[in-house]
Amino acid sequence: MKQGTGNLEPGKRWRIALGAVVAAVALWLAARGTSLDALRAAMSSARIEWVFLAIASVILTVAAGVIRWRLLFFPDAHNRSWSTLAAASIVGQTLNIVLPIRLGEVARAGWVSRAERLPIGQVGGTIAVEKLADLVTTGVVVSVLLVLAAVPGWLAAPGRALIGTGAVAIAVMVLVSLRGKALAAAGDRLAGLLPAAIGTPLHRLFVTALEGTRVLESWRITSAVGILSVIVLMLAASTNYLMFFAFDLEVPAAAAVVLLIALQVGNTIVSVPGNVGVFQYVAVLTLGAYSVEPDVAFAYAVLLHIVALGPKILGGALLLPFAPRAAAG
Repeated sequence: MKQGTGNLEPGKRWRIALGAVVAAVALWLAARGTSLDALRAAMSSARIEWVFLAIASVILTVAAGVIRWRLLFFPDAHNRSWSTLAAASIVGQTLNIVLPIRLGEVARAGWVSRAERLPIGQVGGTIAVEKLADLVTTGVVVSVLLVLAAVPGWLAAPGRALIGTGAVAIAVMVLVSLRGKALAAAGDRLAGLLPAAIGTPLHRLFVTALEGTRVLESWRITSAVGILSVIVLMLAASTNYLMFFAFDLEVPAAAAVVLLIALQVGNTIVSVPGNVGVFQYVAVLTLGAYSVEPDVAFAYAVLLHIVALGPKILGGALLLPFAPRAAAG
């Protein structure tokens, strides 16, 4: 039976209401001091050729992510379907954007598991390695930015936290690569302590998840994944950089990477549907550190929001009806 918003559980209603309030306040903070006329003038000044190039960079970023994800299915990556991985990636990103709870990774794991007839734990293992690689890459990039003193003061503390998280991610990957068998044995013993109805499926999930981390056994493929992780991050930052040209902003190239990291931090700490408000506020705050005028910064933030998220939302909406169904029985 279809439920309306009036039938939502109280906790869900509170989360939706809180998200709406946070989005509204953040949007007001981002737009304060900006008149409608100034916003219209700034938006109309944007050079459309650079906007289209920025949209192309979003598509390239997704494509690079799909190439990396396919490698993570080592040693039989060649058996994985490009179209399945691409569709799952786009739908997963769409759900992460539009839902207040980040369920995109679960959705794309389920998509590939059903389409490719793979254990969901194995697919989840590849996604876990992907996220660890992202954390390591971000930590390294933030370290460089801090050394170059290219990070605004308010972002320094979260930046140091990202460096620490990246170090932990490295430790986890090293542990899994060197002690995978020991971890599997530990999981087997732990499962034996639980009731069979719980321990057996948990053990199966754990074992298949470890299977999804086998890429860490190959330094050659792991290195390729690391290089692709840097490419993914730089392509994502290039969207911000190309939009600088669209608005003729005279800011250093490093600001594109700083803005990317700031948006990642902001949207992780405060998750609202569509990242509305938080996205604009973080972008305005970051550009303000580079002396960009508030009206131009807000116009940039609004258009960047459309450019960076719009193609993913559109793509996900078009692909969702084609989601693979679970096997019968």
